[in-house]
Amino acid sequence: MEMVIRTEYVLKVDRQGRVVLPVEFRREVGIKNGGSIVLKKKNSRIYVEAGGDLEGEVEQWKEKLKTLLRRFTEDKNLNYTIHEHNLIEVHYELPERGAKNLWIRW
Repeated sequence: MEMVIRTEYVLKVDRQGRVVLPVEFRREVGIKNGGSIVLKKKNSRIYVEAGGDLEGEVEQWKEKLKTLLRRFTEDKNLNYTIHEHNLIEVHYELPERGAKNLWIRW
């Protein structure tokens, strides 16, 4: 059985909407200076999660997508180009219809 320790802080929000997380809280959950957090809202509750490295997660997904595209296109008459702004162009050729392009945005 896991023991849950609940810590509660009452914080002030300044005029610009900022909240300062207490140093003890940041240490406990591993938030470093300049680090990221994920802020979630569910109904009237707000949740804060440490380690929200969204850019890092996006890069990992891009690499996984590149691997999948390589596997998918390696034995077929398909080529792909990854453009900026999360856009992929897949080039393929159908014998009866000629060359085609498929655009995928994620």
